Amino acid sequence: MSSYKLESPQERIEQQLNIARDTKDLLDNLFHPSGAKRPKEVIYEFSTVGPGMTERQEGSFFWVASVAYLVLEAALLDTLSVGIIKPFQSMVEVRFSPSFCPAYVRNDDFTEIDRRLVLTRKLLVDTLEGHPPGAARKPLPRESVIVYRPTADKPKLFVLDAKTNKIVVDLMYVESYTLIWASNFFALGLALAASLIIVVQMARKLRAHLQRYRTNRFRDEDIFANIQV
Repeated sequence: MSSYKLESPQERIEQQLNIARDTKDLLDNLFHPSGAKRPKEVIYEFSTVGPGMTERQEGSFFWVASVAYLVLEAALLDTLSVGIIKPFQSMVEVRFSPSFCPAYVRNDDFTEIDRRLVLTRKLLVDTLEGHPPGAARKPLPRESVIVYRPTADKPKLFVLDAKTNKIVVDLMYVESYTLIWASNFFALGLALAASLIIVVQMARKLRAHLQRYRTNRFRDEDIFANIQV
């Protein structure tokens, strides 16, 4: 049983989840630099702090500019693109107050864990889009997505359940994003083919240049020999 502010003990205490005001101001400055719609980084990590929140060593919430950055690891993108499209990432600590009560839930209580993830994600979205109060709303880019990424499991997406019309948690299987993988390998194959064509053309030009050089050398030697005679 748990008690919040010495109220009557209960198994689960419902209270309004909120983010500290100074943290909201920090999020607005970092996520909307100079009033921009999105940060310069393509990956932003939100490390949640507060009772009942998952610690960073367990997992964090992430905003990504495209789901492709979840399917293709940063190291893979950096290697395949030779550093051209290396995704830049930042992290900010988000302090919740008040937070969840009780602070601890069983590891096998997946319903409560997912419920807390949904509430945390909603408050993050509301803060990023609607803070400060009274200002024009700043919707997140449509192609972007906020996910929860455990350190030892697959990322968790937040999708709308058609039956209940509520946001629910769903595991993300990167293997199912065949289009992204196909596009990536197609681009890689296209780059390799273009590189091969360039190398072949350079080799042909070099061979032609060497042939002209040898012809000119033979001609010069023949002329020089005739002059000596």
